[in-house]
Amino acid sequence: MAPGTVYTVGHSTRSAEELVALLREFGVQELVDIRTVPRSRTNPQFDLDRLPATLAQAGIEHTYCKGLGGLRPTSGASVNTAWRNASFRGYADHMQTEEFRSALAGLEELAAQRVAAIMFAEARLVALPPLARGRGPAGARARRPAHHGARPADPGGAAGLRRRRRGPDHLPGHPSRHATRRRTMQHLNEIAMQHLNEARHGEHGRSSERLLHQKVLRQTLIALREGSELSEHNAPYAGSLQVLHGRIRVRSGKELVLEAGHLHELPLARHSVEALEDAVFLLTAVTGIEDAAE
Repeated sequence: MAPGTVYTVGHSTRSAEELVALLREFGVQELVDIRTVPRSRTNPQFDLDRLPATLAQAGIEHTYCKGLGGLRPTSGASVNTAWRNASFRGYADHMQTEEFRSALAGLEELAAQRVAAIMFAEARLVALPPLARGRGPAGARARRPAHHGARPADPGGAAGLRRRRRGPDHLPGHPSRHATRRRTMQHLNEIAMQHLNEARHGEHGRSSERLLHQKVLRQTLIALREGSELSEHNAPYAGSLQVLHGRIRVRSGKELVLEAGHLHELPLARHSVEALEDAVFLLTAVTGIEDAAE
């Protein structure tokens, strides 16, 4: 791929060797690390004090560019009030700063000379607004510089999403405040990323939304920031956990570790759930079965 292309890549739970192989496959010459927090307790191979040396051994340069990263605060003086999600609004505010403009100009200058990739934590496309999606080789995502009037979004999240909804009653310390509403499956990944952003910014490190409540059946999407935990609580009559993103640990007498793509029955005993890294999972539960049987 010729200079002018900017790929996006999320390190996720890959090994360092897997990341290097992926970058080499698409001819990436320089990796631009845009993580606001360039470290991970569960994936230390991508910490800022280790990753540059790993890439150098493979002939790939590393640049740290915090100016394009997310996790930006907002304020009451924000003019971007159309964004109801605080993390999106905070990033829209950040886009109006000299720090962002300077970082973006640096990325565009680099992309004109070398094949580059911007790296973040999540294994999904970054929503960096001033760059328009392009199509690279199969299996890759590429972006090319475009007009700066594109719609803003927080890196690692999807733009224009609705606020969170109420979660399951049996979860302790639940922070949701809004009424329940059904969502379609086609939007599940977008909803997951919205709540993951809210969990990262929230005081309690979690966010959730009930997606379905039909008689005894409930489906709830739950996002947890790395290190956050749902303390021990009672189990519903029956249920399952499907991990959409990241990795979690379930404790109920014995320990169970689940990662993205895993589907497992919910323990019938009291249990707790801990995020080993930023995680989103779908809880399907059958509750009130005794009442339904009457």
